[in-house]
Amino acid sequence: MDLILLHAFPLHSGMWDAQREALLPHCNLRTPNFPGFGGAPLIDAAEWTIPAMAQLVLQQLNKLGIERCVIGGLSMGGYVAFECWRLFPERIAGFILANTMASPDTPETRRGRYVAIGQLRNGGYQKFAEGMIPRMVSQTTKSERMQAMRQIGKLYQQADPAAVIAALGALAHRNDSRPILAGITVPTAVIVGSDDAVTKVEDAQLMADAIPNASLAVLPTAGHLSNIEVPEDFNQRVISFLQTVR
Repeated sequence: MDLILLHAFPLHSGMWDAQREALLPHCNLRTPNFPGFGGAPLIDAAEWTIPAMAQLVLQQLNKLGIERCVIGGLSMGGYVAFECWRLFPERIAGFILANTMASPDTPETRRGRYVAIGQLRNGGYQKFAEGMIPRMVSQTTKSERMQAMRQIGKLYQQADPAAVIAALGALAHRNDSRPILAGITVPTAVIVGSDDAVTKVEDAQLMADAIPNASLAVLPTAGHLSNIEVPEDFNQRVISFLQTVR
């Protein structure tokens, strides 16, 4: 079985390092990088949209000869996963929606993204990253999971500010995916951290309730980057889900 995992903003495919070995016996894992992240070439910011990222996923499936797969995404990766369903549902065997939401940005959140874009254009990426990281993880992770904190800090430092600016614009104008939830006909695993302050348990519950064949897993003491914060728990949820899809 082929599993495509799509990374969060503003990280890259290295965020899935804790999943690679654990999932190896259970699937063929692919972790593409979006343009400008993880060394992938950056495209023009006007072309950096969430639907365009789904087009790139489709191109990679075609290049690899993958006819059918499980698509998983965390946060921004989940937004792209919804666009994948819009674009090529017949090639999706299952969904993993981790620490993400179906609703679009609120006006307040959208304004915040544009404030961040202005900050980044003035060379303020370090301040931007330092402000984001504490919101991405649980209090337990901040106080007890130093290895995870170091990994997350390293991932943030590797981001290209130009790619971050392009992605912020895309996030601000992403589609509302709530209308398509009832039409997702494949098995779906919804995963969220109990202490996620960005995409909350209520957001995950909304998706799990609306998708006909969905299950909800709330990972204790995890925040928004649950696959890094509690990798063993996250991995087991994914493995169990892949067994049901198979």
